Amino acid sequence: MKTIKKIIMSVVLVVLALALSGCTKKETLVCTKDQDEAGVAINSKMEAIFEGNEVTNINLNVTAEVNSALSTYVPNMKNLIESQYEKYKKDGTMVNVTSKDNTIKADLTFDLKKMSSKDKKELDLIDTKGTKKATQRELEKEGYTCK
Repeated sequence: MKTIKKIIMSVVLVVLALALSGCTKKETLVCTKDQDEAGVAINSKMEAIFEGNEVTNINLNVTAEVNSALSTYVPNMKNLIESQYEKYKKDGTMVNVTSKDNTIKADLTFDLKKMSSKDKKELDLIDTKGTKKATQRELEKEGYTCK
């Protein structure tokens, strides 16, 4: 009987130690948004990775397809997007912008653990604490569809 109590107590202590050691479950929230404005169809997909109640990574993929009347502006639009994020291409941030014909694709990755506080503030990524559900509600208010 004492052996069973020791085993149970050991298991309880291990579970308690793991719970207190910061082992947090990773969760992912994927949201999409489609919009059409002034001859530009924009499809966005955002993936937020949570550790506990904090977003640690954000992956954003945006595809913009312009109508033929605006196609001559595609190179300028691509350059504008690249220049907006150029200074953030360092620790924690990856930016890849491409264009072909009438389409511009921007793939942005933010590792919030590696980014500086200044960069996060400039990109409005400061308020990244909160539950997955609360974040989902806020994004859905902005027109995203989340799963």
